[in-house]
Amino acid sequence: MESLGLQTKRKCVNTLCKICGRRALLPSPFQIPLCFNQSERALYSGGYADVWMGEHQGRKVAVKVLKVYSTSDFNKITSVSHHQGLPGVCIGELMLATIAQMFCKEVVTWKSLHHPNVLPLLGVTMGERLFAMVSEWMVNGNITEFVEAHRDVNRFELVGYHSHHWPHPSLMTLPLIA
Repeated sequence: MESLGLQTKRKCVNTLCKICGRRALLPSPFQIPLCFNQSERALYSGGYADVWMGEHQGRKVAVKVLKVYSTSDFNKITSVSHHQGLPGVCIGELMLATIAQMFCKEVVTWKSLHHPNVLPLLGVTMGERLFAMVSEWMVNGNITEFVEAHRDVNRFELVGYHSHHWPHPSLMTLPLIA
């Protein structure tokens, strides 16, 4: 794809995104074996996903798993929770296909990005209610942790900073790329 023009690349990615989205399928090279222990507690937790440390081909990786609850699970959780608005995605059985379609579109889009400031997607793992994206593990954690540990850092220059000390984008609490 290196020899293709930018417009042709965009058309190819858009077409692949549409096909994968409609069928809720991904090309087999995108898929990698499950590489983390989901019975352990997630290291980071956000509104719509949790992040575990895993391993892939001998390297530490970040495994971002979407929070997906069946309606019955969601009702059980909220009945014992102090929160009215539990984060995550509550689904009926018919919505699962829609979530899979949206997940596949996001994966194709992320996989197509090639920029020094965007961490590459290594692959995904999909199951009946499992939607996980895998990327390199960044040792400095999320952007908030990085800034707290490096108080003298120029926050405006963080957008252009692309060494291996960069915090993991899936763990960021602030959007850096519009």
